[in-house]
Amino acid sequence: MPPSRYVLTLRQTIGWLWALPLTAYALPLCLVVAIEKCIFNKKQADVSVIWSHSAMVIVVYSPWTKAILLRHPMGSMQAAALGCCILAQDAAALQRCWAHERVHVAQAMRWGIAFPVAYILASVWAFANGACPYADNVFELEADK
Repeated sequence: MPPSRYVLTLRQTIGWLWALPLTAYALPLCLVVAIEKCIFNKKQADVSVIWSHSAMVIVVYSPWTKAILLRHPMGSMQAAALGCCILAQDAAALQRCWAHERVHVAQAMRWGIAFPVAYILASVWAFANGACPYADNVFELEADK
């Protein structure tokens, strides 16, 4: 998975910083999971930095993230991206959802703090046109390619 180089380009760095306000929402959970992993040596919990082809992505899974994703107000989820952080129920869910969530990370790096608003507006647009607010959202369609 990781490329041979671990240096972000200027464009990647700007994108990462642009998405940082969104990523910041996930960082406290990442810290809790990292402490849990260190202190209790939990095998079902992990926080990692993965160097993808176009960005540095923080991935986290644990019983905490599983509980959060199972109780999401919009319905149960296998994984979700918050800025440059991907939360997953477990390692298997991360593997299954990696490509899809990686696209959402790229979208967050492109749209920055405006991404949640753009995503909601795309859902409203789909619903107003008689389509499914989730499946026919342009951001989800891009992630499913």
